[in-house]
Amino acid sequence: MGVRLKTRQMRVKCKNFYIQHMMIASQSLILNMVHLELVHMISHFLMSATTVGGQLHLIFQKDSEF
Repeated sequence: MGVRLKTRQMRVKCKNFYIQHMMIASQSLILNMVHLELVHMISHFLMSATTVGGQLHLIFQKDSEF
């Protein structure tokens, strides 16, 4: 029994940077842990991060640099 994945690309404009991030919509606990790990990795650039309908929405600080 496989897990169906829906992927979406989201571009986040941060200063002059465009970040392409693959959005994975799934109820799988493992994939949710991947989301949490992504948030943890870039948390110092984030003002907020929420999961809505399985999609990860990230709001970056205006002066973030990568």
